[in-house]
Parts: sequence; C-alpha cells; structure tokens
Amino acid sequence: MRIMLLCREAPELSARSLAEFIFDLTMLWDRLVISFEEPYNPILYSPYFYTRQRRLESQLELKIGKLSKESPLQIELIIGTAAAAIRAAKIFAEILRLLIKLPLEVESQRLKNAELRLRLLERVNELSRRVHPEHREVIQKLLEQDKDLRRLLKNEIRIINVEEKPD
Repeated sequence: MRIMLLCREAPELSARSLAEFIFDLTMLWDRLVISFEEPYNPILYSPYFYTRQRRLESQLELKIGKLSKESPLQIELIIGTAAAAIRAAKIFAEILRLLIKLPLEVESQRLKNAELRLRLLERVNELSRRVHPEHREVIQKLLEQDKDLRRLLKNEIRIINVEEKPD
C-alpha cells in the first residue's frame, strides 16, 4: 500500500523542517505499528520514545517512495505488507486526513482545536472498533497523549491531501 501526501510548505523550505516532518510522521507510524505488534510495550508511553534507536523490523518501517519539492510538496509513503503494517495503515491515513482539518491559528482557535482533537479521537475510536479488541485501548491511550499530532502540527509543512493507493 502507498499513501500519497500533498503538502503546503513555506516558500523556502528548510532542510530541518522537512527532516522534522518526516521524523514526526515516522514516529506516529512507529507508535501505531508497535501498538498493534506489542500493545503493552512500555516504550509506547515513555518520554524516551523519541530518543530510542530503531524499534521496528525493516519490513514494518515506513518507507519513502517519492519525494518531490515541486509545488505542492509531494511525499509518497510505502507501507509494508506485514500484518501489523496493514492494520496500522488505515488508521495512519485517517489520522493524516484529520490533521488537514485541524486549524492552526491564533489563541482564539485553541477551543476549536480541542473540539477537533476530540472529533479526531472519536473517528479513530470508530476505526479502532474494526481492529482487534485488545488494541482499542492502546490506540486510545496513544492518541490521548497526542504528542505525535502536536509535533506534526508545529511544523511549517501542512498536509493538504492524503490519498491511499494499493500496490
């Protein structure tokens, strides 16, 4: 499976912004896959999640199929065929779609952001009902922390479209 992201970026995109955006996507992906593989792994809830070495086997890692700076920025992500990757892919794509809708504006938007995050959690809960029951609680806990979402939202790169493509 492939996920194509179209993103709006600053006129002069810095290497740091792109690297951090890819890193944050990867951390969100890693967290989802680990939650399916090992739902009670303590690293999922650890403050050291972002500082540890690689946690996924190579067939589970998120891969980049295409990266194009032509406006808009295009990033094609390749999802492996392992069972945990396939289960996590739909939720990953849905979270990225919902990030498009989360507004990033001035202080007056904070309440609106909280409401949208709640809607995001509700939508992910709907999706998680389709996954194995033991994973539901884990996914909920991960998203309640929403560190991954906040990191992605702070970046100057904004996802404007998410498209899933079968291999």
